[in-house]
Amino acid sequence: MKIGPLTKHNSVQQSEPQKNQRPEIETREKQIADQVEISDNARSQLSEMADQKLQLENSAKEERMALIRKRIESGFYEKPEVKEIIAERLMGDLDL
Repeated sequence: MKIGPLTKHNSVQQSEPQKNQRPEIETREKQIADQVEISDNARSQLSEMADQKLQLENSAKEERMALIRKRIESGFYEKPEVKEIIAERLMGDLDL
């Protein structure tokens, strides 16, 4: 394979745009926005998942409340060391 001599070209040649290039859109009206469609089945599944999560959260809150009620009834919160911890947490929450 022979390689010819290097030559200098002072002129710049402009190439024609490739045929598969997208033409520039000049006005906003011609632009196409992306869209997403969610099927009824997907909406239904999402709704069910949200309901399940809510039920789990409510169940956890109910369990926590039951524990707190038992502690109140047993006098757990009347202990001096527990009162001190509660006071410190309240002061922290109130920025005192």
